[in-house]
Formats: sequence, C-alpha cells, structure tokens
Amino acid sequence: MAKINNRGLPPLGQHGWYGIQDGGASSVVVGHITLMHVVGYMKYRGVSPDRFLFMPANKTFSFGGDASRQADWSVRFPVYINGKSGYMECFVVDGSTPLLVGRPILQALNVEMNFKDREMSIKDSPWFDVR
Repeated sequence: MAKINNRGLPPLGQHGWYGIQDGGASSVVVGHITLMHVVGYMKYRGVSPDRFLFMPANKTFSFGGDASRQADWSVRFPVYINGKSGYMECFVVDGSTPLLVGRPILQALNVEMNFKDREMSIKDSPWFDVR
C-alpha cells in the first residue's frame, strides 16, 4: 500500500497520510512518535488537536511472533476517507510503529484488494491504483 520511510513513519504529503492494512489484526494500532507526526500534519491542515480524544487503555499487542507492545492509551482521531469524514479508534504504543489498520475497520469500510492488479476499492468506490 504505502511505502514506509527509513524511520518507520508513514508518508505525510500533500495527499494525506496513510495506514498499512493488517488483515490479521483485531485493532488499529499506532506508535506514539507516528501519532505525533499525524497530529502535526492534521494541525497544519487546519484540524484542531482537540479533535483527538485520548482515553486510558490496557491492552497488549503481539508483533511478529515474540515482540509485544503495551497500549496504555487509545485515541479517537479524525479520518478522511474517499472524501468522507469520521473517527477511528486506535491504540497507542511506544515508538514509531506505523499506523496499522486492523480487520474490523477494513470490514466496516468494505475494503477490497485486487493484489494481482494492485488496486483497491473502499465502500464500493471505483478501483484505484495502490502502487
């Protein structure tokens, strides 16, 4: 989907910021450093940081078999997908973990992937290139 730069952060540019599909995950997860970049990006685009709603959490996530991270916070942050606005609930872990978008959100958005042609559709939208 989106390329990751050498610091593990998602691309932030004129067309927005991006998450990585993680169809095996049951939640949305982001690293604190990555989240601060997203907040800064959204603030620059006129979105008030007050729209990011933080709540205490207590959840452990496993990564790559034997790695794990503890989320002591979750955040409900504004998202804009295909011109529609909404909120996404996300657990915050230490570090620069990219935004990993889990299966429940992918299902709710009716995300479909055509891996052969490298195309994607969201909420029955026309297919678009994801190279």
